[in-house]
Amino acid sequence: MPGLLILASGAWIDTYACTCFAVRWAANFKQWIDTSHNSHSEAKATNNHGTWHDILSLALSLYTSDAAGASRVCSDFLEKRIAVQVQPAGAEVKHGGPDAGALPREDGRTNSQSYHRCRSLSTCHRALLANTPAF
Repeated sequence: MPGLLILASGAWIDTYACTCFAVRWAANFKQWIDTSHNSHSEAKATNNHGTWHDILSLALSLYTSDAAGASRVCSDFLEKRIAVQVQPAGAEVKHGGPDAGALPREDGRTNSQSYHRCRSLSTCHRALLANTPAF
């Protein structure tokens, strides 16, 4: 994902031709992300896959100046990601569930600590992108 942050910043592009090519490529890729069955399946994932899909969609929306797409990803984040993926405050193990703040979609996987790191990292990347001046 750092490559997407570089793309969104425009730091690596130094010529008009490169800019045009990169924007065309990103727009085509974004169209695929928006219409592909495989992409829609990842978008529906309630674990870190869905969050990484959001990051990709948000970065491409920002880079291609799709304010509506970027706004949609940002406005859906609390409901589609946090509310579904993070155990709410007040949750207690004694009631049969994980503690508040736990990531139940990642807990049941092998090597769950790795998935926890991945989920935390993806949330940080998403926050950075949502806070870019282009948005």
